[in-house]
Amino acid sequence: MTWDNDLLDLARVVSVYDPKPGLPDWYFGALGVALWGAMGCLIIGEWFGVIPQ
Repeated sequence: MTWDNDLLDLARVVSVYDPKPGLPDWYFGALGVALWGAMGCLIIGEWFGVIPQ
């Protein structure tokens, strides 16, 4: 599993995915930040051995 490819694919999907066109841009901005934050926590957790692989 390569993080680089998975993150790029995820970013591509998230940037294209727009379930309700009426939603404001800040909604997707906040959603993106939350998603990247969660992914970052998972990656760092694995690096430091907090989360078993």
